[in-house]
Amino acid sequence: MNRSSGTILEKIRKHPRIYSFLQRIYYSTRMVRIKQIFIGTSAWENEWENRHKKERSDWIKGYEKSLKHPHRKILIDGISKLKPGSVLEIGCNCGPNLSLLRKKYPKVKLTGIDINPEAIQHGRNLFREDKNTDLIVGKADVMKRFEDNSFDVVFSDAVLIYIGPDKIDSILCEMLRISKKGIVLLEWQDSNIGPKGEQHNNLWVRDYRKLFKKYKREVIIQKIKDDDWPDMNWQRFGAIITTR
Repeated sequence: MNRSSGTILEKIRKHPRIYSFLQRIYYSTRMVRIKQIFIGTSAWENEWENRHKKERSDWIKGYEKSLKHPHRKILIDGISKLKPGSVLEIGCNCGPNLSLLRKKYPKVKLTGIDINPEAIQHGRNLFREDKNTDLIVGKADVMKRFEDNSFDVVFSDAVLIYIGPDKIDSILCEMLRISKKGIVLLEWQDSNIGPKGEQHNNLWVRDYRKLFKKYKREVIIQKIKDDDWPDMNWQRFGAIITTR
């Protein structure tokens, strides 16, 4: 993606209805939609792992510059309610959420894991002076490196919308296993949909209250406000899901 195309995309995002319409066209025609039929969640994993090869550094820099996106504040507030001493983010990219957490909690141990190696390297450069933040290349369902209760809080931000029924249970089990106080998710939630979820614009929306029922965890769901994410899909489904 060149600079001019990046500028056009930024302008389109200011118009949620147009952006959502173009998203529907984009996702419905992408090869990843076909791949999901045959290889499930691995189709999206391949996309994210190699995204830097298709969109160059503009994609990662976009995350770096997105610190003021309004959804990040409500996510940080949700994490803060659990009073964390250590935090792990699943799908951290270059670490914008971790950067905001660092400003709020100067002494908290922060860890991020992401499937894209270039995003992690970019993040490591940003946090090079911060010895208490660790960024790791890895998949969301491969967390055997972490012991039980390794972190007070484990969270995700628009990551599980890419996870299909073939992996959602294993990922949530791992998140619960390695979290001590609870997990916080900013994902797509709909109480009228089964726990395994349904696809909307090629992404997954599900009822997390039903999904967590078998784990006997308290679940708190807070619908985000329209101003928190200027996108029609997020305005319809976006929610903070907290388990304790």
